[in-house]
Amino acid sequence: MLFGLLMSWAGFIASSIWQLLFGASWQSMMPASMRGGMSGAGASAAMTIGMMIIYPIIYAIGLFIGAGILHVCFMIVGGLTNSTSGFEGTLRLTAYSGVAQLANVVPFLGGLAAAVWGLILLVIGAQTLHKTTQGKAIAAVLIPVAICCVCVIIAIIGGAAAIMGAAGR
Repeated sequence: MLFGLLMSWAGFIASSIWQLLFGASWQSMMPASMRGGMSGAGASAAMTIGMMIIYPIIYAIGLFIGAGILHVCFMIVGGLTNSTSGFEGTLRLTAYSGVAQLANVVPFLGGLAAAVWGLILLVIGAQTLHKTTQGKAIAAVLIPVAICCVCVIIAIIGGAAAIMGAAGR
């Protein structure tokens, strides 16, 4: 768990530094009405430092929740039938995949690379650790991704319907 925390924290810090360096440039390209209550670099830096301090707590909570969801998905697809590691193995697998967050040192596309790399590491690790097939590992890892995508689509449709309904009145 400590390895995952340190790797993920390093990636978060790198991402935060890029955000501090380039965030103002991106915000200046936005229309004035969308910039809203941006109160300057000082407030942004203070908030970033605060997030860096509480990140380990958020990471630990998220790690256990994420490992639990992933473990349930492995149970759903039958990926644990040959496994002897149980939830502890899934927790270790999830923690070790945190090394992918180091891709955040790359500006702009680092987050996308980290997400894809993390999914690949989860699939490869699950095959090895839980002694399951590649298909079951891919299915178990992609079930939460698919559910999140469906929820986002439903939220967008609901938001669009609410806006259209309000505009029609």
